[in-house]
Amino acid sequence: MYRSYLVIMALMMLIYSCEFESTDIEYNMGDHFVDDPANVYLVDTMKLRTYSIVSDSFVTSQASRLLSGRYENEYGIETYCESYFRFDPITQSTLNDNLSAQYDSVSLVLYPDGYKFGDTTKIAGFDIFRLTEEIVYDELTYSIYNTTRFDSEAEPIGEFFIDYSRSFDSIAIRLPDEFGRELYNLIYAESDTLEDSEVFKEQFFKGLKIAPKSDNNSLIMGFLADTKSSKALRIDLHYHDNSIKDEQTLSFKLENSEMLGAQGVNNYYAHSFIRNDYSNSILEGETEDEMLQGHSDFTESKFPATKSDEMTFLQGGYMLSTRIEIPYIDNLSYYGRGAVVKAELRVYPLNHTFNKREDLPQILSMEIINERNEFYAHLYEVNNEDFVYGRLMYNYDFKSKVYYSFDLTNFIKTEYEEQSRPQYSLQMFIPYSMDKPNVDQLMVGSPGNDDNSMELDVYFTTF
Repeated sequence: MYRSYLVIMALMMLIYSCEFESTDIEYNMGDHFVDDPANVYLVDTMKLRTYSIVSDSFVTSQASRLLSGRYENEYGIETYCESYFRFDPITQSTLNDNLSAQYDSVSLVLYPDGYKFGDTTKIAGFDIFRLTEEIVYDELTYSIYNTTRFDSEAEPIGEFFIDYSRSFDSIAIRLPDEFGRELYNLIYAESDTLEDSEVFKEQFFKGLKIAPKSDNNSLIMGFLADTKSSKALRIDLHYHDNSIKDEQTLSFKLENSEMLGAQGVNNYYAHSFIRNDYSNSILEGETEDEMLQGHSDFTESKFPATKSDEMTFLQGGYMLSTRIEIPYIDNLSYYGRGAVVKAELRVYPLNHTFNKREDLPQILSMEIINERNEFYAHLYEVNNEDFVYGRLMYNYDFKSKVYYSFDLTNFIKTEYEEQSRPQYSLQMFIPYSMDKPNVDQLMVGSPGNDDNSMELDVYFTTF
């Protein structure tokens, strides 16, 4: 009997740090608590386990932004992006009205949309390739995913360099005259190829790819791909015809087409290939089951924070997110009959990864997942239909006091009341926009991190 008593007392000590009367906190627990001496426990040593997990794929087509570039962070994680796109043919032209018209040049015109990730102090180089394989989409979802690539010619047909120490709003890259004359001759001859959009894009000109040069390891940038904008990427064909205006330009614009089953978008084939390489990073495991890259089933892959210097990773597009497990919620029952009053999770970004508020996402998202890292349900706040978000609590004086606050009351309350082995965990990630994909990163401390420790406070009352 005495031994059983010691076991119960030891378990209770594992899950709480202090006890106080209900009048010591500000939470309104109802009129029936006024006359009853209810004990409220602040449980601030609830055990947490955290992991870095990856998504197998996500949609990158039908977006107004294309991404291209390569960047390797300080922990050896390399992010690589390529842009794929194709163009509509020019169906009406007055080129052949003047027999003196002559071809001049052809160029690809790009408009950066302002997004950049990496080191902007270095010059970044990019290559342009002509595609040899037709771009296709998933016939079930009408989408193209980040894992999809298409074949191109081995040698680039153009190149450009980005230097953010200089201001610019567009980039014009001259393409080979051989390619330009092909387009020019089609227009001059009023070729039937121009009259059939699919023939033009599937047989004659399948599109282009923008990829980072092999020595570009510093920057990923975004290009405007909104077909409704005058600044969407295009191909300009230049010629002169000895008329009053003389210099003329015809533009092959980014494909703008409609598709059955897709609504509100008109850019179906332009997309970004996005991949992370973990082979030389802190997330490289000792066995296949521990490696994020190369695992046969991404949904079962999770890398413990204990093996990555007590931190986990988040990256836009669900590429990297943090799995949070709370395995001992049911231990609250050792107090006796009671209820969860409030639960707050505080997540701290690593001090050295930011210098100002703008370096951090303003909010983080949270969802409920199962044991296979698959989405189970949205996470809602108590007594309303608002999703739970992690709100940035920024301290301008002390980096160590900068954190994200999540209200987990509803989740902890539900898991506790079910009185069973916790089946569900939490997935924390950077909010992702399909319209404007990003590869932003965030590193946060695990519960075992000495400087930026993740913390969960649970207020529990007994009746």
